[in-house]
Amino acid sequence: LMTNSAAHYELGHELEVKVIGVFKRNDNDHKYVVVETSRTIDDISELTDAEWEELRKLYPRIREGEGWFGRDTAQECMKYCKKTL
Repeated sequence: LMTNSAAHYELGHELEVKVIGVFKRNDNDHKYVVVETSRTIDDISELTDAEWEELRKLYPRIREGEGWFGRDTAQECMKYCKKTL
């Protein structure tokens, strides 16, 4: 979740979010990128350089077949990708 860095959140707070991207993993445990609905961006490609840098730290090694994808792929993935429990 990419948040407003000035905001203060407590455990249990609920936020309205929108999906803007996904990190697709070979094990099908895909990771979705969301932002608060108040943000004006709609796709992962619109993140700031600093936000991209933070995201890339989560998965510094991208294996073959894995990668970062935008909102359209994320939405398809939520509907059609195999889910891993």
